[in-house]
Amino acid sequence: NASGVYLAYDAKYHIEQAPGPGHPTFPQTTADPTAAGLAYTPAQFSYELGTNGTGAPYPFCFAKDCGGLYARYDVTKDEFHKQEHMKANYTMSEVGEQMLQGAGNFPVVDVAAMHSNLLDQKLGAHIDRTLAGFLQLCGFDFSRWLASGVGPTSAARGDSLWKDSSKATAKDLAAGSPFAVGDGGWNDETGVLSAVAVGATEVVSLFTDLNSTFYDMFSDPFWPPTVNGPLFETPSRESIKAWLNGDMPASYTLVPLPGAKHLQDIKAIEYQGVTAALPWFNIKAGANVAMKSVFIRSNLDIGMFTNFNSYPELVQEIVDAMTAPGNRQAAQVILSWFTKP
Repeated sequence: NASGVYLAYDAKYHIEQAPGPGHPTFPQTTADPTAAGLAYTPAQFSYELGTNGTGAPYPFCFAKDCGGLYARYDVTKDEFHKQEHMKANYTMSEVGEQMLQGAGNFPVVDVAAMHSNLLDQKLGAHIDRTLAGFLQLCGFDFSRWLASGVGPTSAARGDSLWKDSSKATAKDLAAGSPFAVGDGGWNDETGVLSAVAVGATEVVSLFTDLNSTFYDMFSDPFWPPTVNGPLFETPSRESIKAWLNGDMPASYTLVPLPGAKHLQDIKAIEYQGVTAALPWFNIKAGANVAMKSVFIRSNLDIGMFTNFNSYPELVQEIVDAMTAPGNRQAAQVILSWFTKP
């Protein structure tokens, strides 16, 4: 993701799009009317395990025209608030492609940190100098930064420019061309969009609940399109809800054993999705995708105030339901989805 972000009180940047034919329209996805530039840009880190090379099988940006995006830096030079303005030397796509040349050298923890920054767009990306300074003193970083460089050098240089941004000149920032990367959930909470974007025509997805994360993939006349959805023009959101809420039978339903404390049910549906156009994921309209979605519903959340001892109990209840004689046929079909070559 890329976002208009304050580096510090005296250095800020926003993302601009170079003029030119063929650049897709980028819908504004932020509720903040003062945010400059583009809100979120889909990007991806990829590496094929077991290969000797350090390159990446997929490009950094999904959209072919992502190369038209670059950062512009505005730096306050002195106490008189004189401003320097400078365009990044490298586009976001060029920075990302440099970074991916050393993709295999990234520690897993660094990749995870880039992909899952809790609240990065709420705290790390739109904070004032006082709060930014306090968070840095406490050792908190809510966004990771990429700058020009190969592999981990890119992340190290980006983080360094962020932490020393109060000393950086516009020329320093332009040379490094840093920008923030954050939680992919702002663009693709399910992973389904990313799979379709790289050419998948059959997708098996596993969910732990029924919520907007899943429903946002489907068209709704009362829900305006954004950069990340809807993915499917058909089926509609209402028809999917009818399947899962019981108004229409789901393809398969597994009921928990009597006495289960946490598991509510396991539902699974098969359906054919027809894609809508998502230019920033380079997804064309009209493609057919065979979807198989499994939902494991329980009374546990992701762990905020949940007793962690409840999770192994839930796992056992899932195993019991999958092996129960009355659920055997449905369980065999669902398991085959995950084991099919």
